[in-house]
Amino acid sequence: MRVPRSRSSACVMSDGRFAVFGGSGSLDVAATSCEVLSLGNGAPQWKPLPAMNYPRQAHACVAFAGCVFVVGGASNNSASVYDEAKRKWFELPHALPRQLGHMGGVIIPRHPPIRRVT
Repeated sequence: MRVPRSRSSACVMSDGRFAVFGGSGSLDVAATSCEVLSLGNGAPQWKPLPAMNYPRQAHACVAFAGCVFVVGGASNNSASVYDEAKRKWFELPHALPRQLGHMGGVIIPRHPPIRRVT
């Protein structure tokens, strides 16, 4: 990575690239920086993504429908969404009831419907 970090979150974006969001550096200060690993024709290369609106560490992120949702963290209870096509961050209107750190996230599609086996 271009920026050394720990306590970050990561996911695979809709285009198949691996992205890392926030975290903390050597001084344990939450970061807004984001990076993506590009595996193009040349050697693998980390490239910057637009910075998040708020610093986060120990947060959750999940990719879904061309967006990355970044939620909570050790110092934040808000939720943000990164629109991959627009390359912009947006804040979601609802926050978590309190700060939650070291969590994970998953989105389970409703289609096809789950069928019971009897």
